Amino acid sequence: NLSQILKEDKNYPYFFQNETELKFQVQIVVKIPGDSLGATISITKNGRPFQTIRSDGISYFVAFDLNANYLITCSKKGYSTKIVSLDTNIPKGRENEEFARFTMDIGLLKKSIDNKRDTSVPVGGVAYSKLTADFDVVKQD
Repeated sequence: NLSQILKEDKNYPYFFQNETELKFQVQIVVKIPGDSLGATISITKNGRPFQTIRSDGISYFVAFDLNANYLITCSKKGYSTKIVSLDTNIPKGRENEEFARFTMDIGLLKKSIDNKRDTSVPVGGVAYSKLTADFDVVKQD
């Protein structure tokens, strides 16, 4: 369920400033029944490698540059793979205001007769919405 994967979280800072560059921070939570260790979170920025996290726990905070497109791929041997998109493109001047904060709960299921397919396209994502003037959940078709 997409609403379980991506949720707005108002209990954490919206963004932080790293000296000269503003970033959008997202908490990525890996949920694998029985054992969240050994998963790989691969993140690309504008189609190029950005960051790889080897899961040694459950929760990771990642700072994303504004005005870029990211794909977050979570995988583990013997489990389904999930991809989530993050579009941090925002209108000029908006970078100095607070944003909604998101937690991505990415759950992987063991591959079985009923669940044997990996996703090759994002199951959902987060992008800036002109309607809400903030980041919001995007559903994929």
